[in-house]
Amino acid sequence: MPRQDFFSARNCLTLLLLGTMMVTFAFTLSCSRTPAPPKVDESDIADFVGNEACRSCHAKEFEALHDTYHQRSLRHMNREALGDQIPPSGKINDTQYALVEQDKQFFFEVNPPDPAQHQLWPLDLIFGSGKFGMSFASLLEGKNIVEMKMSYFPQWHKWGITPGQKMEGPAAAGNMGNLMQSRKCIGCHSIAMSKNTFKPRDEFFGVGCESCHGAGKAHIKAVEAGEPDKRMVKFKAGRARDLNTMCGKCHLTEKDVAPSSSMSKMTNRFQPYGLMKSRCFLEGGEKISCSTCHDPHTNASRDTLSYNRACLSCHSATSKLSATVAAGKTCPVNATANCTSCHMPKRDLIGDLNLTSGVMFSDHRIAIYPGKR
Repeated sequence: MPRQDFFSARNCLTLLLLGTMMVTFAFTLSCSRTPAPPKVDESDIADFVGNEACRSCHAKEFEALHDTYHQRSLRHMNREALGDQIPPSGKINDTQYALVEQDKQFFFEVNPPDPAQHQLWPLDLIFGSGKFGMSFASLLEGKNIVEMKMSYFPQWHKWGITPGQKMEGPAAAGNMGNLMQSRKCIGCHSIAMSKNTFKPRDEFFGVGCESCHGAGKAHIKAVEAGEPDKRMVKFKAGRARDLNTMCGKCHLTEKDVAPSSSMSKMTNRFQPYGLMKSRCFLEGGEKISCSTCHDPHTNASRDTLSYNRACLSCHSATSKLSATVAAGKTCPVNATANCTSCHMPKRDLIGDLNLTSGVMFSDHRIAIYPGKR
């Protein structure tokens, strides 16, 4: 082979090897980097802006709502979100379950009799503000959620069975919802969640302004443009039924409760449903709404006198409204006090399922109950 041809061949081989090495290096480098997560299309909730966008114009309502039970109804499962409500780690009561914390991550551990069925579920979300209890959920790859069998009740510093679940199946971590059920659960604990995602953005966690008033983007643009139509839901101008139905999207109304089901008796757990079955509502011109007794921007009051005043605004000899209310009666037992303790007695949250949770809710079917005099 001529010398010139030899060097040409050698140069070609060298270039080929260098090219191969460069391609290999580039491929290795690209594989060693963490790929960027795919961008999620959330155009279906683009009109929602979050509570912070309402703050500058509605500071009073924003501050009142901030850190309320509604606002804290959905949180990340971590120490920062839990604050002083952190459950104790370790074995849970006399069960096969335990709460485990590893590297700032909480897990729900299942230790059934068969060691081969041992499970360790990462906990992602907290459902509930902790006013009564907190339930914990694990997300399964954007398909559904598993609500753990045990819930924690901060006010009593104890664990209990998650309402609606039973201690059956030693290897079961909890109830698994399908995608539709899971989205409904998260949807009632958040402002907005795209149909293309399985978890809302942080600014949409909890029940906020737009949960009740609707998406705020058009409203903000209207205000900035000085338009008279502010593009928001106006409850003051609507009927009480409309407001109750809005609250009932999550707290349930008659259309959500089958008359023959065990749920039909749970007029304490499903407050709009119970309220709209009351004679006060049905025979009083449908004038009573959730906001008759509750300020939607703050926690439900613990002041029984405020509830007495709401009752006596109709059921009082001096009431200006008494003539428009069915019979306009005053109470023959106690005409001035203890209205709710007699006519809205507290019952166990799941007592109608022949179970006990220890959580007591006021019955919202306002009525005369035997033995409550």
